[in-house]
Amino acid sequence: MEPTNNGWITFVSKFIIESEKLAGITPSSDEEVARDITWQRSEGVYHGHVGALLRLGGLVTITNHYVSGPLICEINKLIAVEGFVDGTSPQSPKTEVSERIESVLGAIRWFARVQWWQENLRFGKEPMEKVCDVANFYYDFVRAKPFASANGRTARALAYFLLLQGAVNPFIFYETGRASHDASLSEPTARQTIDYFLWEWRLQNSNTSPHGCRHLQ
Repeated sequence: MEPTNNGWITFVSKFIIESEKLAGITPSSDEEVARDITWQRSEGVYHGHVGALLRLGGLVTITNHYVSGPLICEINKLIAVEGFVDGTSPQSPKTEVSERIESVLGAIRWFARVQWWQENLRFGKEPMEKVCDVANFYYDFVRAKPFASANGRTARALAYFLLLQGAVNPFIFYETGRASHDASLSEPTARQTIDYFLWEWRLQNSNTSPHGCRHLQ
């Protein structure tokens, strides 16, 4: 089960808000998101970006649980609806023939990567190595763009889950770091994305972090 303290609620609220800002979406306030987290947890429902993080957080301690293709589609569907004021979303997998082929090939890569990570990398590795592995996954997922929308927000939610699965503190993808984040994803390899992950992870989990993200330790 995910942590239940106020620090965790504050972290998840900020994680969601910054992820949406990074995607160019005007988010709700910290207070509104925090209230939504509390309400959804008490009612046992999953809706929107909050529901996606709660859904993934609840899976962290399930032994040998794999993030399957259908679950990733569910997470994307929950998150994608946030960007549309009428409650609809074009989040379903791409339908054009060429894009569908691309989507299938991309799916093979990121479904396999996340399952392999959970089977082989949860134990016997240093936290820094795990962060690098998740960065590789994030790079592959975002560049594959398997869904019609919300690929970045879905990838960030999955990165949050994978780090927690590996007993590593997750970090927030701050919108103020957009330049470094976006530039790293335009590179032909994941090297700069790995550097971005390591920088943010170290900064936010240091004793002198201006963001104060050590609440999960």
